[in-house]
Amino acid sequence: MPEGCNGNLWSKTRPLWRAGGFARRSGLRLAALLVALSVPLAACSSKTASSTSAATGSSAQGCSGSSAAPVGAPTLPQLRYALCSSLQAGAVPDLSHSIPSLAASADDRLKDIDGSCYSTAPDPAIPADAASRCASGDLNATRSIFLFGDSQAAMWQPAFTAIGKDRGYKVVLLAKPGCSPWVHPAGKGDAGCNDFVQREIQFANQLHPTLVVPLGMTLGWGNSVYPTSSQLNTEITTTFRLLQASGAHLATLSIIPELEASTNTTPQACLTVHASNPASCESLLWSSQKANALNVALIPATKAAGATDIDSSAFFCSGNKCVLFVQAADGVHLVYQDGQHMTITYASWISRALESQLAPLL
Repeated sequence: MPEGCNGNLWSKTRPLWRAGGFARRSGLRLAALLVALSVPLAACSSKTASSTSAATGSSAQGCSGSSAAPVGAPTLPQLRYALCSSLQAGAVPDLSHSIPSLAASADDRLKDIDGSCYSTAPDPAIPADAASRCASGDLNATRSIFLFGDSQAAMWQPAFTAIGKDRGYKVVLLAKPGCSPWVHPAGKGDAGCNDFVQREIQFANQLHPTLVVPLGMTLGWGNSVYPTSSQLNTEITTTFRLLQASGAHLATLSIIPELEASTNTTPQACLTVHASNPASCESLLWSSQKANALNVALIPATKAAGATDIDSSAFFCSGNKCVLFVQAADGVHLVYQDGQHMTITYASWISRALESQLAPLL
């Protein structure tokens, strides 16, 4: 199994809580990017293998998994092999025809979802008909999966939608950008968000789904005040404890790799500047994982609550590097919509691999 990675918000203007805490800024001037990425990254450089290609199904040096080139959504062994072999690419492939193209990737985000289900309101209400209005997947199913949280939850919805169609589950999403599902202590953080989280948990307990998956970053408590690791652990544990009344299996996904480190760059900008050396960008992804305190707290808190933690690195990383693109039989799949979110196209494409991880809970 590949090792871990991480990621964050779909709102480009929101501060992100990390170890030490700092504000994320959207956009990046090319000059700043060139300076930021000029730091030597030799220790994390990628091995190149000019004759290897996941798209052709040829054998990649040291790669495990299935070398059969995936057509359509890959199995987890196929994805594992494709990740490894793609990381051996010596240069960035032609991304003008990637899936989606580099030019279109920033626009490949969640669309056509009801605004009352993925709400930007300060203190949104839960729609009375949320079980149907906010549903995707198999709309005629009697079984359901409930997905809730911030933009990280919304980002994964296309993958869960595909799983719902395949497995016969209705997938219900409730989310608010910047509003993670973790229950903050009284008097801490955004009161509107905290109230919304309590309503989401109450909805889950009334819905009685087969599976509940809270997903999201912790953005701190406002005014640059952030929880300690112990406090964050308590928030996560509390959330899972309150969800036990739903009678559902409980799970979450670790935060995906983010292209952040100290640069504020984007995958699109990094791939453009480093077209002949993608390892520089891949190393930044891996470095962000090592600094992500949420993932560090998430695993023990999830296990302590009797819930399942799914390591998202299985879908993004191989060894100590994480991908920005994956070469497959049906083309080159571009991973990111921005520095903290995958595209909805990639989320759908990896649904089969995610399904194998969720299968014991369904």
